[in-house]
Amino acid sequence: MANGIKKTDLKTDDIDKHIISLIANDKNISIPEISRQSGKGVTATKVRLMKLKKTGIICRIGPAKGGHWIIIENANE
Repeated sequence: MANGIKKTDLKTDDIDKHIISLIANDKNISIPEISRQSGKGVTATKVRLMKLKKTGIICRIGPAKGGHWIIIENANE
C-alpha cells in the first residue's frame, strides 16, 4: 500500500487522513483508485468523501470525468 501503510493499521480517522493524503499526492485521483488504495469499497469511499466534502475539508472541482480534487482544510495535522 502507498506510503507504507497497511490496510489493517488504519483506524476510521486514519482512513480519512489517508484519503486526504492520496488526494494531496494526486488531485486527479479517481474514486475507484482511492477505494483500492484505502482498502475500502467504492460505496464506503464515496460516503467518506461525502463526509469530507460536507465538513469542508475537500471539494471536487469540475465534472466526475475531467475534474479534480482540492484540499480546503488540512486535516492531516
